[in-house]
Amino acid sequence: MSINLKRGQSVNLQREFPNLKRIRIGLGWSVKKFAGFGVGSEISVDASVICISSGKWHDSTVCYKRLKHRSGAIVHYGDELAEGGKGDKKQIDIYLDKLPNNIEKLSIVINIYAAYERNQDFRQVRNCFIHVDDLETEELFRCDIDGKFEGLTGMFVAEFYRDGNSWIFKPIGEGVRVQDIVEMEKMLCP
Repeated sequence: MSINLKRGQSVNLQREFPNLKRIRIGLGWSVKKFAGFGVGSEISVDASVICISSGKWHDSTVCYKRLKHRSGAIVHYGDELAEGGKGDKKQIDIYLDKLPNNIEKLSIVINIYAAYERNQDFRQVRNCFIHVDDLETEELFRCDIDGKFEGLTGMFVAEFYRDGNSWIFKPIGEGVRVQDIVEMEKMLCP
């Protein structure tokens, strides 16, 4: 049975789902067109996982340019979705048992590709959501990310972080104005 989470709530994965090893993150949204806004350009939203160790960027962001973490523990499907989409635009698999011990946080982010050049922002993107599935069973939890994101071009959607031997999942839903994923990495790890 899926749990509906609100932004800011958290779930201890090992406590709630003790046998959980492999998860699939599904991210989705709808795009609303405005006359004269981003004319002539389709809106392209990218999803990424920023890996953090000891409060520093781990130099291993998984995104459309690098679809797989070097450990094999994170796999991004790019624009080719895995089975069972549920309205997903992007899907990412995480093998919790394969994540290197030095990675202490995974930040799930989305950003609009070439937003500044195309005069686009999250005013055009509606009904954002994230859900987390156990690859062996079913959807575990989901969170609808709503709010006013006018003028913002990136979003910190959620994070997974270590707490001892457990992984904690927390939806964030915080919008930011950034040019690209590099600026989002710098915001997490100045």
